Amino acid sequence: MTSKTNSPVLFNTEEIYKIFFCDGECVVALDFPMVLLYFLDSIARDDDKIILINVNQENNLFDEEFVCNGTKSICLDNLNHVHVQKYIKEVDDFDVTATTNLDSFVDENCKFSNFLADLIVKLLSIEQISYQKVSEILELFLGVKIPRQRVYDLFNKAIDGYLSMSIQELQKKIMGGEIEFSGLVHYDEEFLWIKHLPYVRLTLLDAENKLIIEDTVIPRELFTKDYIKLFLETSLENLEVKTIITDGYRAYASIIDDLGFNHQRCTFHAMKNLMDKLIKKHNGLNRRIKKLNNDIKELEKEIKEINEKYKRQKGRTLKDDTQRQKDNQKKRKLNKKLSEKKAEKKKCTNKLKQDDNLLKKIS
Repeated sequence: MTSKTNSPVLFNTEEIYKIFFCDGECVVALDFPMVLLYFLDSIARDDDKIILINVNQENNLFDEEFVCNGTKSICLDNLNHVHVQKYIKEVDDFDVTATTNLDSFVDENCKFSNFLADLIVKLLSIEQISYQKVSEILELFLGVKIPRQRVYDLFNKAIDGYLSMSIQELQKKIMGGEIEFSGLVHYDEEFLWIKHLPYVRLTLLDAENKLIIEDTVIPRELFTKDYIKLFLETSLENLEVKTIITDGYRAYASIIDDLGFNHQRCTFHAMKNLMDKLIKKHNGLNRRIKKLNNDIKELEKEIKEINEKYKRQKGRTLKDDTQRQKDNQKKRKLNKKLSEKKAEKKKCTNKLKQDDNLLKKIS
C-alpha cells in the first residue's frame, strides 16, 4: 500500500488571471484587502483595468437613476492599472456626473494605508535610514515604487500609535519592577507641523536609563500652563519622582512646585541658551566688521584719488587755488573718518576674540 506524499501546490498563472479579470477588467470593492492590489496590478496586462467601487455609494446612485459611464485612471503609489468608476445621469438636458467616492479608502484607517504605514515604521525601527532608502526597499519587495513623500506621510501617521504601544509596554515593565525607575525625569516639548497644522509633542524621559515614560502630541492651541501641569500630574502618577529636569522655561518652576516635585534646570539647555546669545552677538560683530572693512576700503579709495589728482604738484597749496583747498579739507575729514573706522574695527576684533574664547569654553 503506497502512502501519499505532500507535494507543493503549483498555480497556473493563466488560471489565476482568469479568476480576477474578465474582458480585461477587475472590479474591486473598497472593503477588499487592499494589499492584494499590488498582486492584481502585477498580473494585469497592458490595457487591463482594476476598477475601485464604493458599494454603498453605487447603490444610492443607481437608486437615483445614475448609470455607469466608463472609468477614470487614478494615481495610487505608481500602480499602473487602478481606475475609479464613473457615473452619469441626465437632468433637464444637462449631464450630472459622479465618480467612486474614495474617502474611506484614503482615510487614515484604511487597510491599504495601514499596511504600508506599519511596514514603514517597522523598517525604520530596525535601522535609522532615509525615507528614500525605505522607498527603494518597498519597491524591491512590493514591485511598485512608493514615493518618498508618501513614505514620510505614512510614517508620521503611524509613529504616534506605535510609540503609544511601546510606552504602555514600558510602563507595565516599570510598574512590574522589570526596569528600575531612577526618579530623575527629563521633560521637554517639540513644536512641529503635521499636515500643515501646528502641534506640540510633550515628552517625559527617564534621565538615567533614557527610556520614554510618556509621549503625546497635541494641537498647538491646547498647549497651556494648565495642560502642562495636567500632563505631568497624570503621567507621573504612582511613580516616585525625585527631580524633574527642564529647559528652564519660566512657567515650569511654579507648575512643578505646585505638584510637589523638585525642579532642576538642564545644564545643557542653560549652556545652549548662553551659546545662542553669544552666537547672536558674535554674528553681529562679524557683520559690523565686514561693514567697517567696506567703509575703510571706500575711504582709502577716495583719499588715494585726491592724492593722485595733485601728485605732480609739489609745495604748499596756493591761497588762490580754491579747488585744491577744498580737496585738502575733504581729505582731512576723510582721514579722520578713516581713523575712527579703524579704531572701531580694532575694538570689534578684540571683542570677537574674547567671544571666541568663551564659545570654545562652552563647546
